[in-house]
Amino acid sequence: MQKRCWLITSSVVLALSAGLANAQQADGLSDGPARGVNLLELFESPQTAKDFLESLRANAAQPRRQTSEGAKEKQEALARLGQALSDYTSNGPLTEPERLPLQREALSSFVSAADIALADGRIRYSDKVAELAYGLRDRSVLDSTFARLLQARSDERYRYFALLDYGRALAKFDDNSQADQHLLEAVQMRPDLEDGFAARMVYAWHLRETARSPEALRVLDEFGPTNRQHHLSLALFRQALMHSLGADTTEVDREMDEMRQSLNPASGLGPIPKLSAQVASQPINRIGLPVAAAQAGPPPWSHNNTADDSRTYILGDLWVPMITPAGVIYYSKMVVNTAEVVWNEAHTEPPTAQYEVAWAIRNRATQNMSPCGTYYGAQGGTYTTTCRLLTPDGPQPWAAATNKAWSCVVHGGTVYPGESQSQMVDIHKDILTLWLYGQLDLVVQVVNGMVSDPNPQDPFTAWPSSEWIWVQDPWDPSIVYPQWITVYDTWSGNPRGAQEWRGSNYCATPDPGYTNCKKPIGNVGGDFPYTVPTSCPVAPSPTYNGDNFFWARGAG
Repeated sequence: MQKRCWLITSSVVLALSAGLANAQQADGLSDGPARGVNLLELFESPQTAKDFLESLRANAAQPRRQTSEGAKEKQEALARLGQALSDYTSNGPLTEPERLPLQREALSSFVSAADIALADGRIRYSDKVAELAYGLRDRSVLDSTFARLLQARSDERYRYFALLDYGRALAKFDDNSQADQHLLEAVQMRPDLEDGFAARMVYAWHLRETARSPEALRVLDEFGPTNRQHHLSLALFRQALMHSLGADTTEVDREMDEMRQSLNPASGLGPIPKLSAQVASQPINRIGLPVAAAQAGPPPWSHNNTADDSRTYILGDLWVPMITPAGVIYYSKMVVNTAEVVWNEAHTEPPTAQYEVAWAIRNRATQNMSPCGTYYGAQGGTYTTTCRLLTPDGPQPWAAATNKAWSCVVHGGTVYPGESQSQMVDIHKDILTLWLYGQLDLVVQVVNGMVSDPNPQDPFTAWPSSEWIWVQDPWDPSIVYPQWITVYDTWSGNPRGAQEWRGSNYCATPDPGYTNCKKPIGNVGGDFPYTVPTSCPVAPSPTYNGDNFFWARGAG
């Protein structure tokens, strides 16, 4: 009988529930079914949707034990209800009078869940509270909730993200003074440029949006050339600011031309805007797709946004556009969906841990783990052959196999938008957040093998090759020229690399059924202070537990 293994998520509150982006550190493996209901279809029927929501309300209202475990169960039930209500108001066939009370109930559910977590010294659900409070234009609930959340000084990791969530919401309310204060505090919390990348990008974006481009440029100038090589979003943003301010852009234009040439053959990335061609013009979304609002689904995890779902194909709907200050940059839907998984699984973790999560996805897509057991949608796994057959090729013919393989992994072998699964937390996140916080840059690098696997025990590097090809200028198709290009390695994986991970403190026990089939890699990417669980055995050693803990798989 085939052994099923699950990606170990970083969601504390909703590991077996909603898998929310701001709810990290699961306490157990996801052991649900490989597939569940299609939530987009479920919400099409008012009666079915009503019955589903009523079952969640009854679960949330159920009395719990007066223990920490009972409080956590209550918290999870409230968050699951809030997530389902939020999803229904985004996807259900509702009128505005029907929608508003459900949105209000969703907000109330998340606030209640956040307060339960806060009683235990933990900050959770700040992103959902901020999104829903602004959607309802409820400044009072926003301020009162975040006043409580930000008092939890013992949870500094999540307080950092709560400051960003609150600052972004305040900016939407046009309270720029308070937005400045909270975003700047987040910047100051993390002096390390890579660890504090998100805060600086969000703060710079806010400064630009409020007509303070010189200040925004000063924030981005804290980063050096090495940082920009790793973050296309940063490099493009900085170049646009310099052009808009009339600065000498000779050096930055040369830097961007080199980056554009090196990334031209990258899988999952469309033509990079060439600023000199559109300095004075408003960026045009030539695909016609809106930048979708955040949506999510109750468990098992379900990606319910068809505009950026790699499992759907509509003629002309090949890329997902991100409207930047320099113009429109395009990402394949597979890259966006993978970035959503990295966000949901690990955005509160250190950067190296996020890279290792992306490498775990790459390893699943490329490495057959038999006889050690496989994963749904992964190489050699259940549903994989059918999934790769039915999943669209994506926008780049030469990258079709990579697009299909990665899509099947991140969506757990499912082939239809809205179809739920229990492998990875693939719920939707808006593309602006993924761009500002760095997940899109990270995924493009890992898909194309531009960065090595940071596995401390068995490191692995994907080696590119080079060749002369004839290429069309993306801005003038009549121009064809020879170019010595890098051919990125998108198909090799680390045979002893990570395939599973978990972001909470727990005891990792090697699989007794197979020799070396489940090998603990250990703590990847550094850690915030943690306490070794008292249930951990004296042997093998404390290295078998910790935050950012990855499992490798494979015999031998």
